[in-house]
Amino acid sequence: MKRFFHRFYSIFNLTYIITVTVLFYSNTSLVGNGEAIKIFNFFVSFLIFVALSTMLMLFEHKIYYEKFALIILYGLIGLLFLMFAIINVNHTIRIITTMVIAFVLLAKMIIYSRKHTRFEVNHLNFIPKIYFTTFMSVVVLNVFLSQYIASIFMIMSILLLEIESYIVLRSNEENSDIKLLGTLALILITFFMSYYSKIDLGMNADLNILTNLIMPLTAITLVFVTTSLIGKKINLIVEFETIE
Repeated sequence: MKRFFHRFYSIFNLTYIITVTVLFYSNTSLVGNGEAIKIFNFFVSFLIFVALSTMLMLFEHKIYYEKFALIILYGLIGLLFLMFAIINVNHTIRIITTMVIAFVLLAKMIIYSRKHTRFEVNHLNFIPKIYFTTFMSVVVLNVFLSQYIASIFMIMSILLLEIESYIVLRSNEENSDIKLLGTLALILITFFMSYYSKIDLGMNADLNILTNLIMPLTAITLVFVTTSLIGKKINLIVEFETIE
């Protein structure tokens, strides 16, 4: 149970680093380019950053006792996120700052991985919340921003979590192989539905019922379904597995 817990933390951390790096680098300045669609895209990117940062900070607070240092770290990154949206900086500065953020987050992950953690069984119940936030962020990125690099890495973390839970539960769950294949298929269907969906808020956008409405709503619904399934698996892990 502990090993499963810590592997999940490492996967989520790496996903967070890649996602924040991609979103920060893609965060174009709104100076002289403040059309409604640009402002909306920035708002979506920043909202995803806040959601993922909040989940990671709460998770780390549970297992490392840390809170103040984490608020400062993620708060500074968020402040830079906002500053680069309202200040027109050149490409070189944007690349250097992005690399520094990625390096700092990676160093934080390595340092924290060596610290003593506190583990309680009820901490596992936080995993479905992170799963939901990550998976919903994938759908939002695909539908609104087309940030496929970030969304691909994020969906990989979801798939790895499903495989990890299968490895832990395969001896205690009936038809675990079939259930794994079904769940992976459901996740991939959700991803590609969002991938081929597009909600265009431009003034001259054409309305397509299938790609602008049905597919995005179906993808969102499937996120809730898969989150419910992973919640049941976490309950089984708590029921059957030993602490170690």
